[in-house]
Amino acid sequence: MWCERRMGPHEERAAATQQFRPLPTAKELLRVVVTKGLQIIMMLFPVLELVGVVRASRMRLVTNSL
Repeated sequence: MWCERRMGPHEERAAATQQFRPLPTAKELLRVVVTKGLQIIMMLFPVLELVGVVRASRMRLVTNSL
């Protein structure tokens, strides 16, 4: 009965890459965060624009009815 579990080839490769890869610097982390944030903003932009258009039209209706 074997207690230790043998790592698969993909797990070995992952362990090797983790060993050799240096920890990301603060600058790299900041760059990643900024790019991800920009991607999210670009994804949300059409939604925000739609909400703004709906609000503007609603405000126009309210001001016209007064």
